[in-house]
Amino acid sequence: MGRQRKTRRLVCVFLLIMMVLGIIFAVTFAIVNMTNLEEEHLPEMKLYLNGTTLTDIYENGKEVKYEGNKLLLIDGEKNWDVEGVEIKGRGNMTWNQIKKPLSIKLPEKVGLAEMSKSRKWYLLANKLDDSSLRNDLSFYLAREIGMKYVMQGKFVELSVDDEWQGLYYLTTPVRIGKQLVDLRDEDAILVEFDKAYCEQEDYYYQTKENNCLAAKDVINDDRKEKLLLDFGKQFEKLEKAINAKDYERIKELIDVKSFAEYAVLNTFVMNPDGFFTSFYMYRDGDGKIYAGPVWDFDGAFGNRSWWGKNVPASMYAPRNFMSRRERALSEGEQSLSKTMYYLVDMPEFQEEMRMIYVNMLAGKNDEMMEYINVQVKKMREVAIEDNEKWKKGDFDEETVYLKWWIEERFQLFDEIFRGEMLIPIDELGA
Repeated sequence: MGRQRKTRRLVCVFLLIMMVLGIIFAVTFAIVNMTNLEEEHLPEMKLYLNGTTLTDIYENGKEVKYEGNKLLLIDGEKNWDVEGVEIKGRGNMTWNQIKKPLSIKLPEKVGLAEMSKSRKWYLLANKLDDSSLRNDLSFYLAREIGMKYVMQGKFVELSVDDEWQGLYYLTTPVRIGKQLVDLRDEDAILVEFDKAYCEQEDYYYQTKENNCLAAKDVINDDRKEKLLLDFGKQFEKLEKAINAKDYERIKELIDVKSFAEYAVLNTFVMNPDGFFTSFYMYRDGDGKIYAGPVWDFDGAFGNRSWWGKNVPASMYAPRNFMSRRERALSEGEQSLSKTMYYLVDMPEFQEEMRMIYVNMLAGKNDEMMEYINVQVKKMREVAIEDNEKWKKGDFDEETVYLKWWIEERFQLFDEIFRGEMLIPIDELGA
């Protein structure tokens, strides 16, 4: 009997210990889950306007600036509360959409949502992208490729005067700055190659090949016009060298690696604007022109909504190597640039592209899919509501399509760059 009582006591003690451990495990699991939910929750951005409305901003045009506004950003347990904020519209093609992008200027540099410090910030609407992922994915790929300057961005849930506006992408602008495009030479200049909106800029240079270069930012404002002129003259030398297929001269004029990185990224995502507009370049004291940073990808990754119903699907199909190439190289076509397409045609430059793809991007299909899954998990609920509010397409359907397109793209690039052949551009270019 004594042994039985002792055994029962031991069993009871064991069960009690197991019950306590179970409670501890359950509480720990709940805390971890709560923490994960907080981490997955999108940052909330609240804008409070001073004496105006969002309708006024939309109706009065993107150039009108509105001062004295307030910004509140809540990201988990961290808050950013900023007074004296300037707000205006931004964008070109995207400004004409019902859901419009905004530009924000703070009184001083702030690292919103723990990103790089900047006074100026953009809220991208991604109205033409049913997944809202394409700009963010392109920045992700730029980092994977190893590009020198890549803009940072985070998805946020936006409200203006407590009215819900949906999903936006908060990002730093393409500007010279210590934590942005970190140029140091006093004669450094950041330039945009732009065949669409260049002549709207205060300072632009038209080359002999009808390429338009706009001065976007400099360190020394007093020399802005002179620096753009010098840049334009050097770019004309590049045009001449490319036309002559003089690769040695090309290497003297540009940083070939940065141009090859730019070409790999924009070609991989099949960015229709890649060699047309939003093509940034810079000089920073060593006499060479560098490509980058990359910008503007809402039409990339085979975006069916961006291209429109009247465009053949072959233009954005994943087996098409470069979009818009046929138009760019046709006789008499002046709306698109021939310069970069001729450069990509050169075997020496193709080898540079091949090495970048093989060493930096090939085999990263699964990593990219996982990145997409993580982003979708955080944003899906808000993205679905956003698509409904702004009459966009089906978010889940577009995400499935986007993944399929990317997998097909990796397969094509593996065939081209991991095989022992030059790019069959005449067969693949559209």
